[in-house]
Amino acid sequence: MLFRSPRRGWRRALPHALLLAATLGIYLQTLAFDFVWDDGQYIIDNFNIQALSWENFSRWWSQPHLHNYAPLHLTLLAMVHAVAGLNPWAFHLAQLALHALCVCLVYQLVERMERARVALLAAMFFVAHAANVETVAWVSETKSSLALALFLLSFHCFIRYRQRGAPLDAGLSAALLAASLLAKISTVVAPAVFLAYDLREPDALQWRKLRGLLPAVLIAGAFA
Repeated sequence: MLFRSPRRGWRRALPHALLLAATLGIYLQTLAFDFVWDDGQYIIDNFNIQALSWENFSRWWSQPHLHNYAPLHLTLLAMVHAVAGLNPWAFHLAQLALHALCVCLVYQLVERMERARVALLAAMFFVAHAANVETVAWVSETKSSLALALFLLSFHCFIRYRQRGAPLDAGLSAALLAASLLAKISTVVAPAVFLAYDLREPDALQWRKLRGLLPAVLIAGAFA
């Protein structure tokens, strides 16, 4: 037993190492990129994120920016600016780190439903998907990566709730989903995703199962 545990640890770590290597191999070059498209409106000309003050904080959380209500996204941009100023590499590094986190979460999520090889293939496809190539190169789209990371964590908690029935897992899933929606509204489809997961089981439409979806439905409905 003493010799099997490290071996299992390496076996668990190897897919993550491969995925991170692929992610860095493709996207490390983005650290040399400048700001693009509407990054100027979100960062360079957005003086509200260029100081961590209570006034700015209240502004992020009380009104939309460019017709989007995403206070967690603006909070993240302000934190990066507080560390590195208007240096583009810092914002690209934050985006790259978020994408790497999403890649690992996708692998872990699929592995809970399929074989490890299927999970690795799905995560590798996610690493280099065309939509993600655009997202990672675009600093303003940190909102998409942040929202996705929080949604995937919420999904993990939802699956754990289904497996163990612990109310804490249900609460964490709901809280993380709300946080995801505060980064970008696109994850409002979460209840449909959770239902699709439930439909893998024959008793998915029983009331005791459906009521477990109520927190996600209510949160998504409120944001919608």
